Amino acid sequence: MTPGAYVYTVTGVAPCANATATVTVTENTATNAGTNGPLTLCSNGASVALSTGLGGAPQAGGTWAGPSPVVGGNYDPATMTPGAYVYTVTGVAPCANATATVTVTENAATNAGTNGTLTLCSSGAAGRLVRPVQAEHHKQVAHGLAQVQWSVATTIHRR
Repeated sequence: MTPGAYVYTVTGVAPCANATATVTVTENTATNAGTNGPLTLCSNGASVALSTGLGGAPQAGGTWAGPSPVVGGNYDPATMTPGAYVYTVTGVAPCANATATVTVTENAATNAGTNGTLTLCSSGAAGRLVRPVQAEHHKQVAHGLAQVQWSVATTIHRR
């Protein structure tokens, strides 16, 4: 039905007049919260707008709810918990509220340890390039969560 004014008429029987009533139809636009989507971040990454995880064309002005309180529509890996964050746009009656969910996943930041030095004797035994302190990084590599790439700054030649 197209919005507008509609007149309802009941024909009167003589000598009674016709009776009329007017109905005005208003159509409220349905709200749009966008579509569900993922948001994958690094655990030591910068704050990101949760809306970047929404698909479609979400309306502005909605509210966010999730495992952590949301401030300014942003997700901050340093202070927030990953999980499902629901964006709600309030509908104008009789239209319902619209919701969409952004599922936040945090990948653990890799850790190569701290810089250091290794001094060897040219006629001595081989030395370890990786210290035991970096055991957590080795677990990440063993489980396919990180990749190791060595870069050599200096090559030692023995004569």
